[in-house]
Amino acid sequence: MLTTNIYFLLINSISSFFSKRSFLFATTVLVLISTTSKAQIEPVTKSDDYIITKRLISVEDGMSTREVLCAVEDKDGFMWFGTRNGLCRYDGNSFKIFTKQNFGLLENEIACLSIDENNHLIITFQNKSINAIKKGIIQVIDLNNYTLQTLESTYRKLPFTTKDVVWMANDVNKNMFFVTAMPFQVWKFTAAKGFKLLGELTQWNANSLAETEFSDNSIYSIVQNGSLVLKKFAYPSYLITEDTIISFSNKPDEYVFSITPNKSLLVYNTSTNAVSKSNFSDAVHRIEKQNADTFLHLFPVSDYPWWFSPSHSDDANVVSNVKNGIYLIDDKNYFLIAKPEELANYTDFNIKSTFKDSRGNRWLCTNSGVIQISITPNYFRSYFSKGQISKPTFYQVRGIYADTSFDVKANKATSTLYANVWQYLCIAKTNSKKIL
Repeated sequence: MLTTNIYFLLINSISSFFSKRSFLFATTVLVLISTTSKAQIEPVTKSDDYIITKRLISVEDGMSTREVLCAVEDKDGFMWFGTRNGLCRYDGNSFKIFTKQNFGLLENEIACLSIDENNHLIITFQNKSINAIKKGIIQVIDLNNYTLQTLESTYRKLPFTTKDVVWMANDVNKNMFFVTAMPFQVWKFTAAKGFKLLGELTQWNANSLAETEFSDNSIYSIVQNGSLVLKKFAYPSYLITEDTIISFSNKPDEYVFSITPNKSLLVYNTSTNAVSKSNFSDAVHRIEKQNADTFLHLFPVSDYPWWFSPSHSDDANVVSNVKNGIYLIDDKNYFLIAKPEELANYTDFNIKSTFKDSRGNRWLCTNSGVIQISITPNYFRSYFSKGQISKPTFYQVRGIYADTSFDVKANKATSTLYANVWQYLCIAKTNSKKIL
């Protein structure tokens, strides 16, 4: 635990030490918001422990269209983006575009991208009328030689047919998961063991969902922390962890949006704007709150709902609201990564999905392009700046002195920083518990 007190003229504390600061949001933002029970998310800077760098990449940089739906990374480090107008490969500097016209794709509107351990890029295509994957319209690019293939030619021992596939995705380890229909089943593929049937989605089968067209019942998914959540509107959902399938249901005003490392779920309540950490009741397979206190509250804005973007191979979630900004949330912390004024220039801003690459960059697929976000520790801390000193002065530091003392009995170290800031003497004291 580290606390800092700044004193002005040895007597007056500078009450604005944690006050708002102005930042240049075109390139870099320094933010960290600590989580406390029943906290309110507000777009303010609480400290400067992290540097968040953002960059919008769009048609001006060579993309085929502004609307980006999905992203994956191949084993060579290329980023691949599925768009409304073809497939885009990005090397960090420029794009190469693959379309129906120049490469032979089955369609130009791409719904989802997956990639396996053998560097096979698997493409599912968009249904133009209802924003869902076209059942059975799947194509594979072998990125080892850039040839087009079918699922059957890629996986010689495929235990189902392409037309049966209604959903697929890969986890962070490039293990592939397939959902097939009539009956609904979940399959897992690894290069070492091949295909394995994890089980049936019995609740979907029992409700005769398999008898309807898939295009009328698109699957919403979360792929996170080595687990999956599969959801269909008005039907029970499924949590898939390792080789276990658990069906569950939640209240109409509750929305599951994240899987934590310990396989709990983060749930957003649309009535209270509260986010709770939940687990399962084995008796009834309903999600129940782990703690009486909610994890956090999302500040409500009339007519502007919070948007929870599907997470792919990420350990955190991107949550957005045009009037509150964009936040990164996991089960311990939440970070402001873009203030609402940054979104003001976008028309009908919408994050379709997110992806975290092997270098730690996050890619936000939006209807305005893709936003690349990098979060790194900030090793510098500011003292005696304009925002921290309450009295007007010139903010030139003319001399500094540091002193550290240690209280053996209290097991606590105190570091004191003295600075001559123009005509004033300013002092900052930092207390920290020493690890013996």
